[in-house]
Amino acid sequence: MKHLILLSLCLLCAMQPLAEAKKLRETNYLLPTPFQDGRAAVQFVKAYEGCWEWESTQPDILIVEGLSDDESGECHTYAKLQPILHKEINKVVVIAREVQTNEIMKLDARIQRISTLEIFTTTRTINVGDTHIIRVQGFDDEGNAFSTLENLRFDWIIGNSDQDAYITLLPMKEADVVSSQSRLEMEQKKMQTDMILIEGLKTGTAKLTVRIVEPGYENVEPFIVYIHVQEPFEILPAYTIYMAPGTLLDYKLYTYYKN
Repeated sequence: MKHLILLSLCLLCAMQPLAEAKKLRETNYLLPTPFQDGRAAVQFVKAYEGCWEWESTQPDILIVEGLSDDESGECHTYAKLQPILHKEINKVVVIAREVQTNEIMKLDARIQRISTLEIFTTTRTINVGDTHIIRVQGFDDEGNAFSTLENLRFDWIIGNSDQDAYITLLPMKEADVVSSQSRLEMEQKKMQTDMILIEGLKTGTAKLTVRIVEPGYENVEPFIVYIHVQEPFEILPAYTIYMAPGTLLDYKLYTYYKN
């Protein structure tokens, strides 16, 4: 019985750091260097189980703003990270303190230049009439992926001519997922962001290119992907059929369209 109690206590001790670690979904962030006009990418951080005070150990490099998701605005469960120094920095520590228990959590932020781009998709084949969200991902010179490219301006180009209009861009406000306020505001100003919404127009293969249009990134190569658009169809009957030799069976092909 003693051994069983000791084993249970050991398991609880081993699980406690894991439970605490889950109060921050991520503890390492890679952010792009800000621009000389003051604009910069922003990263939102979520903390769980409590109300937190947020502090940057180097506020001249990275500013941190506590945010609330309740009506009172007093309990900060989110933080917005934003670099303000136009310089590459290997490490800035952000400290979060729970106001009731004084529990301390830390996260690290690195600030680097974007070296390469890549288009991130969950699929490169969509149906006519369907919509799909596509994002651009940035990498530093070591191949590490940036945590966010939000607030940066990009140029998305479809095909080489109007004849290649197999897909089209739709406003992000029509997306099924909730877009951030900064992306919607940039879209209202006729700017394209790190995220787009496409719709399949007709069957074929569309060439999609993205490039960053921020100053100082003229040498970053554009990235290209090909999106395949197909008509959804179904052959009926769809179940297994056993036939005698010499018999015939008619199959029907159905296609489906939006609405």
